Amino acid sequence: MVHTVSVLCGWLMMAMVAVAVDPLYPVDLTALGMTLDSVGAQSTAGTARLLRDYPEPQRSDVLDLLFKPQFGASLQHLKVEIGGDAQISCGAEPTPIRGPNGSDTNFKRGYEHWLMTEAKRRNPSIELMGLVYAFPWWVNPAKPDSSNSPYASAATEASAAEYVSDWVTGMKTEHNLTIDWVGLFNEREYTDSYVLTLRRTLDAAGHTATRIVASDRDWDPISSDYLGKSDIRSAVAAISKHYPHCNAASGTCNGGANAAAAHDVYGVPLWSSEDYSCWTDALGAGVWASELNGNVLGGNISMQSVWHLISAFYPTVAFWNEGVLSATEPWSGRYHDSATLWVTAHTTQFSTAGHSRYLKRGKGSGLLSGGGTYVSLVDPTTGDLSIVIETGSSVVSGFSGGNCNGRQSPVPVAGPQNASFVLTSQVGGPRLPTTMSVWRTLLGTNVTRPSRWFEFLDTLPVGADGTISLALEADAVYSVSTVTSATHGVPSTAVPPSAAFPLPYRDDFEGYPPPQQPRYLTDMEGALETAVDPTNSSNQVIIQASPRQACCNFIPQLDAPLPFSLIGSSVWEHVSVSVAVSLPESHPQAFGAVGLRMQYPPNSFFRQAAPVGLLLALDASGWMVVSTVPALSRGLPWPCKPETGCLASGNVSIGAVWHTLTLSASGRTAEVNVDGLASVNVSLDATIATGSGYVALVSAFAPVLYDDLQIDRADAATAASQCNTPPAVGHLAVSLGCGVPGATDGSGFDLEGGDGGQGRIMLRSNHSLCLGVMPVTSEQRGGDSTMEGRVAKKAIDAEVSHWNATAGGHGGPITVSPDGIFAYWPKTMHYPGCDAVALVARTSGDRNAKLRTATSQWFHVVNSGADFIDIGWCTPDVDLSGTTWMGWQSGKAWVYRGSAGQFKVANSSKDQGNPYGPSFGHGDNVTAIQHSPTTLEFLLNSKSVGLINLSAEEAVPETAVFCVGVCDGAVIGLSAGVAPPPPPP
Repeated sequence: MVHTVSVLCGWLMMAMVAVAVDPLYPVDLTALGMTLDSVGAQSTAGTARLLRDYPEPQRSDVLDLLFKPQFGASLQHLKVEIGGDAQISCGAEPTPIRGPNGSDTNFKRGYEHWLMTEAKRRNPSIELMGLVYAFPWWVNPAKPDSSNSPYASAATEASAAEYVSDWVTGMKTEHNLTIDWVGLFNEREYTDSYVLTLRRTLDAAGHTATRIVASDRDWDPISSDYLGKSDIRSAVAAISKHYPHCNAASGTCNGGANAAAAHDVYGVPLWSSEDYSCWTDALGAGVWASELNGNVLGGNISMQSVWHLISAFYPTVAFWNEGVLSATEPWSGRYHDSATLWVTAHTTQFSTAGHSRYLKRGKGSGLLSGGGTYVSLVDPTTGDLSIVIETGSSVVSGFSGGNCNGRQSPVPVAGPQNASFVLTSQVGGPRLPTTMSVWRTLLGTNVTRPSRWFEFLDTLPVGADGTISLALEADAVYSVSTVTSATHGVPSTAVPPSAAFPLPYRDDFEGYPPPQQPRYLTDMEGALETAVDPTNSSNQVIIQASPRQACCNFIPQLDAPLPFSLIGSSVWEHVSVSVAVSLPESHPQAFGAVGLRMQYPPNSFFRQAAPVGLLLALDASGWMVVSTVPALSRGLPWPCKPETGCLASGNVSIGAVWHTLTLSASGRTAEVNVDGLASVNVSLDATIATGSGYVALVSAFAPVLYDDLQIDRADAATAASQCNTPPAVGHLAVSLGCGVPGATDGSGFDLEGGDGGQGRIMLRSNHSLCLGVMPVTSEQRGGDSTMEGRVAKKAIDAEVSHWNATAGGHGGPITVSPDGIFAYWPKTMHYPGCDAVALVARTSGDRNAKLRTATSQWFHVVNSGADFIDIGWCTPDVDLSGTTWMGWQSGKAWVYRGSAGQFKVANSSKDQGNPYGPSFGHGDNVTAIQHSPTTLEFLLNSKSVGLINLSAEEAVPETAVFCVGVCDGAVIGLSAGVAPPPPPP
């Protein structure tokens, strides 16, 4: 049997061409299965913090892309954090109730109520959900310990339940928001008694329609409790697990046998109440497409929730760029949508939450014979039919770890395939459609072109026998539907260009109705909010409003020892900050501090709890300069000693209500000034001297006041950027070091990777911060290599594929984060050898002479699932095909191997090299320095590993280039510049 269809623009290449239908997929419109509850996303952990600071119309455009029906992601639920003033992964969100018995209550704190209001304004049908990640201190005040439990006693359970119920009440009374669902305690254990107490408390407050979902952790024990306990069945309306990773092929769901039984016997909905958490790129979008269908097929999952909604927080904080879109520059209005957003639209724009029904497996949903999956939805009210197809992205199937929780496409795809769907119905059932519209999103190598995301292809006729046929491309998502209202929404205005944080910057905190979060300041622990100055009612200030550390955090190690908030840029090296501080008389041990160059220490999953940098702190005894937040965990460590982290100290004027702290840093020297008295210079250790990072406000858990925050560049005479600085997380993915000749005139490195196929990675100007990476394909470049005009704008979100299937593969495409900060090397299962992905920096043409001084390169290993990372120098003719490790190609490589801590001068000997220094990986900075052809040096986290003296025969030739080889997968930032002098003998 053959069928013919006509498709516009030749995208399916089937215009009036006979296509063999093999196989046929039945779609029985009467085989109704479970109801789609919703597909949505979560705003938790401070991930949406900067969105509220965005200017109009960009802020409304972003909100439209997220929530407006039939426009963008068209999200069907919004889940928010019920804040606890505690760091829970990417930041802290304020609690509305800071004291017991309803004391210190204000439901206008934070931004989640604003976000829910905006979502409801766009989509009145969207469901709202709340979940606690950290309970405030008073829920269990027995001890100041974030590992404490809200379930310690009947009294603490009652307090926890009242907290949640009061939040539901406050959202209704203050903001007219009806909360549809609440959870228990994110990814923590529960007790039956708490579940029942929460249900009774909600009912007593009149919230009988607010349902409970449990337990936002694993399928069990909640599923077994649901099966065996009638009171739990009465209290719980849905069973949820985070990241269920259901297997579409086997029809199983990661230990969910009891959950499946509860669903089959009692009809309780099963939810993936937190999912995705992928790096948002081609891989992430492909994984999400696979999850959306695979969780339905493998586990009867009726609700799926993206974590997180939007990456509207500073880009060096953990889990950045794992949202539906990103918005990290409120000062410029710049934001980025993503393929993940439009993959979501393939389900949400063609379904109605709470009404659409999935068709049963084998009768409208199932596996594609050539790889991938399909699910069908029917709206019994309107009769609309939609078939959502994902073709098992080869990018996804080639990834087995790292930033996507080990998920894979259920069936790897070899290539394009044909598919014919045979529509049937029964007497009294929905009528068969006569036409269906086709929408498509191309992933994989085509993710470089946003115009190929969610594009309308054609309206196809349904044959007289009910058959509709398509030619499906690999790495793609399709919606074939009778719904005619879907659109690829276009924002009201063009997205503005990126811009650096505006300096000089000043905020006197006037004009914010208390208690609001001050502009651009992001709480990482505790809560800064605007308030009336208690010493001057005509003045407005910000106050550290969190009185104690949270009693209970879902991951106790995440809690920081002290409240702190960040503002600015991760690449600030030479800045000056000034702020007025007032300490409360009621708290004699209180202190306040301001910090520069604040970053997180490397190689620590819980790094957000203990930032390092330069801090000027003040208490009743005087001022002190320290280098880490933990150094202040018990207050200022008097007397000042280096072993306690103190770098310098001094006295303050007695009796003053306000003190002005001024701190500046340039190079290896900081300048300290308190109350305008004589300045003090402080020498910095290597870590801080070579660092960069945010400005921070830090304090004790006490009502410390701040006013008149000012940030500016440091003294111009000392502000020349240091080219011997290893980049911190957040530096440009690929850049020439500041100050390198040619760094500002468009000259630079060409970067070649894998087999060098499909274009080359070029460099673009990025404000005054050297040059940033820009991948460009020949199609985008249009023959123009100058990176001007439309090319530069078009290529920012691009990627370059180095995929070569005929050669056995060299990993997936090398992708670059939307703002050019990180380069991402995917893991691959297609080629088991090392150097499956490699990148080489080459100077181009007559620019060699100008860049001859660029003899130092730095790499930051942001995230690594790689077995091996090799950093060093290679000759331009080194073989990067993956057939032979660069270290075994005689005379072609000089590399420091991270996994073994060995240095290898390439030769034919099949060893890993000679012992040299520590191993390196996730979170580490590595600097490779060529002092001369025979003298090399590596720095690991700013400390020398030692000089390497080569013989004349082993010397690095003048033609050698910087290179990095990755065995399997990593995210790496790199830059190059002038080498520092060698250490003294």
